[in-house]
Amino acid sequence: MNKYQEALKIMCSDCNQVRYCICNGFNENCNSYSPLKELVEKATPKKVVYKQGNDGDRCFFCPRCNEIVPRMRNFDQHTYPYCPYCGGKIDWSEYFDVD
Repeated sequence: MNKYQEALKIMCSDCNQVRYCICNGFNENCNSYSPLKELVEKATPKKVVYKQGNDGDRCFFCPRCNEIVPRMRNFDQHTYPYCPYCGGKIDWSEYFDVD
């Protein structure tokens, strides 16, 4: 559980709606802390999607916004840790050995 998830769980445990829901902060219908829920969603890594693009080439796509995620070509880092379009954290572990 990352820090955003921990904060959301703590805040929702003090929510005045807690007696009506058992969502622990992850119920999509509850809007009490929607900005924090958005941060939790973006900070939670999702596996990058490798599929054929419109031009016929196979590319990596963001699992959230479905935009092509470019690979960086420098010596220190070979992949973007976050999507440059939507800001969501990307999990590259299936394809590359990344930290």
